[in-house]
Amino acid sequence: MPSTVLLLEVPSYDREVLFPALERAMELLPAELAPHAPLLLKPNLLVPATPESAVCTHPAIVAATIEALRDRGFDRLAAGDSPAVHPVAAVARTAGIGEILEKLEVPLVSFADPVAVDNPGARLFRSIPLARSVVERGNLVNLARLKTHGFTRYSGACKNLFGCVPGTTKASLHLRYHRQETFAWMIADLVRYLEPPISVVDGIVAMEGRGPRNGRPRRGNFLLASRDPVAADAVACRLVGIDPRNVLHLRFAAAAGIGRIEPEDIEVLGDDPATLAVPDFEHAPEPPEIGGMLPTFLVPLARRLFHPRAAVDPGLCTRCGDCITICPSGAMLKTAAGLPRPKPRFCIGCRCCEEVCPADAVRIEGPVLSLARRKRSEA
Repeated sequence: MPSTVLLLEVPSYDREVLFPALERAMELLPAELAPHAPLLLKPNLLVPATPESAVCTHPAIVAATIEALRDRGFDRLAAGDSPAVHPVAAVARTAGIGEILEKLEVPLVSFADPVAVDNPGARLFRSIPLARSVVERGNLVNLARLKTHGFTRYSGACKNLFGCVPGTTKASLHLRYHRQETFAWMIADLVRYLEPPISVVDGIVAMEGRGPRNGRPRRGNFLLASRDPVAADAVACRLVGIDPRNVLHLRFAAAAGIGRIEPEDIEVLGDDPATLAVPDFEHAPEPPEIGGMLPTFLVPLARRLFHPRAAVDPGLCTRCGDCITICPSGAMLKTAAGLPRPKPRFCIGCRCCEEVCPADAVRIEGPVLSLARRKRSEA
């Protein structure tokens, strides 16, 4: 049977427009989830960022989801995430979600205290260090924001589940699975294990360009929901002009039977995708592929010249230190002046530093481009 994806035109975050959409989305919850079953809301709480920035899940999505769930008899709710660097309460407060949760008396939990769980049938991720609260509650209401991503091309329902891994553990996994292929299989295996009963992708205001932190908000005016997060992401990708087969974790998940990405395998309910497509959506810069058609003897030289690594613009840097804290390989050092200084030999190109930088001062570039930009900044 095909996967079902609900696509709805939602032109604003106003309650009178948003609540009916989320109410309809929650109708997709499996029938075996009886009222009073514990549910754990998983918004995207990457870094402290305001709702207008399109970085985190919009607070109105969280509020309307809670209201729709309670109307269906689900009264044992909690919400949580594992932000990149900052405490979850601080991120939720800046994102506007903390106030919503307090008002609606839904506890906010930090995804800490990793618990190793077995993942039978996984390609790579056979033992997953998940947050204890995720393991204990089990049923996730996955609330993602549609964003571009410099490492994975696209971030949505599937990538949002990476936040179920506690923060410091995520850094070690970035180091262990630093190649695009292995990181993609890790995400696919994570989706296999978690199987969220419902995933929502917010495309009302998405992020284009240099996501998932320093891109630009872009209005899409749509909301997606599905029991298949892979299918939800595939439909979202096509709406913004991304081929889901070029998003490795979606391609691998489909190949492993974890979800569907081909149009003939997905039934889209609700509104017509053709009327909601976003023209000229700016994609993230293409992750470089080193090698390709080059002769074998030239590949090591190509890697030295073009393998992505961090470069810092000292004129933009605020010296917050987040890039140093998040770096899984220890490639970011602090100078006497407090500036981060990349150590190229250790950089794995994972883009974690670029992802958390609040000032857009960190770019992941090939060494030749980094050197040219550094010379320009010094001129």
